[in-house]
Amino acid sequence: MPENKKNLRCQQRRREKRALQRDVEQRCQQNMDLERRVTRSESENMDLERKVKRREREIEMVRDEARDKTIESLELQRRLDANQKQQQIGRALELINAEQQVAELQLRVQKQEFEKASLRGKVEEFAYETTVLRAAEKSRKTSTGSTAKLQLNARGRGEYDISDADIQNFYNSLRTGAGGDPRKGTVLNELIVKFFYGDFTPQGFKRYSGLWTGPPYGKKDIAVAVAKLKEQMANPMFVTKGGVGYGVDETQKVEDDGKGWVWLAAEMSSGGLVVELFKSVPYGKRAILVAKQSNVDELFQKVNWDTALANSEVTLGGPQVKQRSVDSR
Repeated sequence: MPENKKNLRCQQRRREKRALQRDVEQRCQQNMDLERRVTRSESENMDLERKVKRREREIEMVRDEARDKTIESLELQRRLDANQKQQQIGRALELINAEQQVAELQLRVQKQEFEKASLRGKVEEFAYETTVLRAAEKSRKTSTGSTAKLQLNARGRGEYDISDADIQNFYNSLRTGAGGDPRKGTVLNELIVKFFYGDFTPQGFKRYSGLWTGPPYGKKDIAVAVAKLKEQMANPMFVTKGGVGYGVDETQKVEDDGKGWVWLAAEMSSGGLVVELFKSVPYGKRAILVAKQSNVDELFQKVNWDTALANSEVTLGGPQVKQRSVDSR
């Protein structure tokens, strides 16, 4: 019995030893498998690294190409900008030359118009003087007393006086209409729009430079201009000196004669009719309107624009010479 137990133990130990050896061999095999896997992973990693480096080189090459393309594009853009600038400079120079030529032509035209206006004025003045001289000669042959009277009239005195009654009658003749605004397309509304549609500043009148509702000036433009005219007649910022009589020296004229009237009168210039406001009788001017400064609305409630238009052709308190064109432009 003891020997059997001993044999059994030996067999059991041998079995355990063999099992242990198998386990060791199995573990060694696993280690070898792991080593092979590690080796394979390292090889794969190296392949991946090579691929990554190759891809990085490719990316770098693409970047270099993109950088070169960008540089080329910038160079082309710079050349294009330079060409465009040169073209713009050339066009600007051409435009400047064209504007200079237009300005020179306009200056020549203005000079010619001024010369024409001067010649017309001289012709009219000569015609008037001729008329006066003929009348004086005829009167001289009639009588000595008549001669003295005609000489007085030839100097522009006496018959050109304007009395308070004359002013009142002139005012009453204007208040025979239906009021409102002047008709569209007449010289009168063009004058009012031209010289009153804008801003009156201490530095001068700044004419409106926006878009008109015309052409010609639309009803809205005329309404705005008439409203501005009323404001200025009630409280004028710029007043031209007048009064005293026809043909007096400028130093004798006054800004306000104290009678309470405000006048809108026109005068012919080389550029056409020019309208101004007076607070004294505008002798020798074309008096268009007159109103009480303290009650301007009274005039405009019943203003007769046809009468006002007719007034623009007649000289007040001065010789009635042939008027030139009333075109305000």
